[in-house]
Amino acid sequence: MEGDTVRLIIWGVFGCFGFVVFLLILRALSRLEEADKSAAAAKPDLEKLPSLARKRNALGALLSTERSAPVVPTILRDLSLAKLQEATDQFNALKLVKIGSSGDFFAGVLEDDEHIVVKRMDESKSERMLQTEMEIHATQQSHRYVVPLLGQCSEAKQRLLVYKFISKGDLATALTRCRQVSALSDDSGRTEQPVSESLPWITRLKIATETAQALSYLHFNCHPPILHKDIKSSSILLTDEYEVRLGSLSHAQKVNDNGASLLSYDIFCFGKVLLDLISGLDVSGSEDPYAEAWVIKAMPYIDSDSYSDGLLALIDPSLVVEEDFTREILGVAALARACLHPSSLKTLNMRIICQALHSPHQLLQG
Repeated sequence: MEGDTVRLIIWGVFGCFGFVVFLLILRALSRLEEADKSAAAAKPDLEKLPSLARKRNALGALLSTERSAPVVPTILRDLSLAKLQEATDQFNALKLVKIGSSGDFFAGVLEDDEHIVVKRMDESKSERMLQTEMEIHATQQSHRYVVPLLGQCSEAKQRLLVYKFISKGDLATALTRCRQVSALSDDSGRTEQPVSESLPWITRLKIATETAQALSYLHFNCHPPILHKDIKSSSILLTDEYEVRLGSLSHAQKVNDNGASLLSYDIFCFGKVLLDLISGLDVSGSEDPYAEAWVIKAMPYIDSDSYSDGLLALIDPSLVVEEDFTREILGVAALARACLHPSSLKTLNMRIICQALHSPHQLLQG
């Protein structure tokens, strides 16, 4: 009975968090409405954005000079149900850290003080998803920027996957925390309580680059290629050094030669993640219609030629934009728009995106 009460409280906390995200999106939409009134919205033609194919010489040899993180050997352990129950205090509701689309995630500690996260998979989806993720990790070497899978347990009708604990949580939470910092600030910029600093732009660009490298690995270095299929800010975990660890591989699928065009779905979703990093919102993971409305509203403001009032309205108010980074933000915004535009998706791939993120200012004209 006490466990049910605690679980209801945790569900309430998650509900409040979702309500905060909803309010932040509403606030962002109102800022865009204000920008509409103050200036006529220029509607840049996508053709004005420099063709990424034509930029290859300026950016360097895209395919031959791509810098990629090393891969590490994957050694999966078979862990007993009893050991994982002990590690998570019998899957106590207080250990619940996330309710995902494929199952619930519980924090735990093994006997040797190894911190882990255990995913208890949804029974209706567990067999297929477990097999998919196990195959990906067992047959491929794991990329540095992918969440390490430590082991699994299939016992007493339980389907459990065990991951390394990633200390900073996910990107969506980090960005929402930054927006809350801004909302708590008074007119003088001071806050009533100590709060964490906003993620600086150089860190956000690092996160974008490492996420792109992880996706490039799945698309080009795995055979057959792997479609992640669930790219969003809540799927991107961060270490203490803000290194990316890409998670949520349970929805992933292997792609044959005839289905290579399916990989463009990951590129489209990655474009939304870039908008998350610029705006501080979670439009990539939200199913709220206001989030989709925000994306549609934002597109005309992404103009590669000027730092317009409309684009200013898109930028996370908690982000201190230094002059040196202005062109980088404009370049990443232009790249996000290209990722979200159907005509660009025909020629764009994650290798090109990786190289573009190393010098985003070069995507701008002039």
